[in-house]
Formats: sequence, structure tokens, C-alpha cells
Amino acid sequence: MTAEGFGKVAAVLHEVYGVEFSDEKAQIWLAVLSDVSDAEAERATLLVCRMSSYPPKPADLLRVLRGTPADAELLLDEEAEAAVRHLEAGLSDYEPIDLGQELNVLVRLMGGPDAIVTEIASGQWRFRREEARRVYKRLRREGIPFGMVSLPEWPEKPRRVETIADVPVVQQRVFAARAIPGLPAPAPRPTLPEGER
Repeated sequence: MTAEGFGKVAAVLHEVYGVEFSDEKAQIWLAVLSDVSDAEAERATLLVCRMSSYPPKPADLLRVLRGTPADAELLLDEEAEAAVRHLEAGLSDYEPIDLGQELNVLVRLMGGPDAIVTEIASGQWRFRREEARRVYKRLRREGIPFGMVSLPEWPEKPRRVETIADVPVVQQRVFAARAIPGLPAPAPRPTLPEGER
């Protein structure tokens, strides 16, 4: 947050709560909120003013913006369940499917599409489903390892391509991970060229 942005926040807090800021107090607030943009700080201040009759501390503004660790864990758990359901519904063992960077890495770590589809069909997947949720949450907490490509792996033995029509097309069934406070940003979704949208 800039000094100008803090000035706006301080003016709101003074008008609503009668809070006075000494130079030392202002410097502490600026240091604590250094990674917050001016727009975020203003928005959080207005939200706190709507919700509380007591003057906020910097931690109150951060809580409004970033949530608590418990909030983040709940969001991550909900996302992991949605991601595994998306994988179960969209995975194929006969055509390349792009489920998005996070799920493509998860599929590789869980043995590949052939193994997962076989386990789903045989009913054995129920014993590994919770493991898939844990692995997904670990991937999201740590961020996707650098260098992992978003497209699924092709079969190990390349088949002979007679014509361009014989080249398999990668189906896009990308899972949209969301931003969760305290976690690395999800992988950006690739954009298709104009003619392929």
C-alpha cells in the first residue's frame, strides 16, 4: 500500500471511528499492509466499516482480504473434491484429454489415465480416491512443479500417421482451479487461437 492509499484509509477510519494516526502508527500500518494494494485496502476498509462498530486493526483488514488459514483449508478441501469429480467424469484412456495443468500432473502421479480408468471401472478407485484428493491438495499448496506441461502425455509407442486426419485431437476439459488465499496462484488457463475458439 502506498502512502497515498493509506491516507484514504486513514481518512475513512477517522470519519467513521474517530481514529487518529500518529506518524509512528501510520508507519506501522504501512509496514503491516505493505503487500496490499491501495484498491484492496480501500475495499477492505469499507467492508470492515459495514460489519463492525469497532475500529479495525491491520489484521482485521488482512482477514477480510485473505481469509484465515481455516478458511483457506476449507476452500482447498472443497476444490479438491470438485477436481477429483471432474477427473472421474472427464478422463479417458482412449483419447488425449487436457484436464488442466493441476489435474494432468495428478493423473501422472496416480499412474496415468489407463490405470485410473481401469480402477474406476473395476471399483478399485474408491480405495485411491482419498489419496487423489490429498495429492491434489499437496500440488495446490506447493504450486505445480515448474516444467510440467499442461497437455497429457501421448502413448509411449507412436503410431504411424497416414494423413493429418489421423492425428488425435486433444480434447479440452480443463478444470478451473480458483485462487485461494495463502496458496500459489492456480495455473493460468491456456487461450486458444482465434480460429479455434
